[in-house]
Amino acid sequence: MKSEWLTASGFERASEILLAINTLSIHAKLILAGITDPANPLEIQQARLRLVAFLEGLKALVENTEKDHTKVITGTDPRFSELALHYLEERRRVPSRSIFFSLPIGRVEELIQSEQEHELRSQVECLETMRAMVEQIAQTDFAGIFDDE
Repeated sequence: MKSEWLTASGFERASEILLAINTLSIHAKLILAGITDPANPLEIQQARLRLVAFLEGLKALVENTEKDHTKVITGTDPRFSELALHYLEERRRVPSRSIFFSLPIGRVEELIQSEQEHELRSQVECLETMRAMVEQIAQTDFAGIFDDE
């Protein structure tokens, strides 16, 4: 039962993060195209807050893992731990596949909160990378929830 609850909880968290990513990505792309975003500004702000909270959690896990060096992350959602380990592996890759992995997480947080046109392309790239990482984790939870076995 606990495993099912963790799977469902992880899927719900991933869905909320993906919604926030999509909201900000659409917003940034509309601004870059010179189109006024019809979304409610409060919705945009809530998406930013959700992603900053996600990044803060990721940052804490990454910092603890880098200090410990055991590649074992305890006391957190196993899927979120997998995401943090994946992030660390990608950070070590040279050349980096995305600026998301080359920038400090604090800088990514700044990009997420930016409305500056010169930063929006970097914001979109970071959001696309985040989406791919979160979707990978969400697929595992989705399969666990809706598995026919």
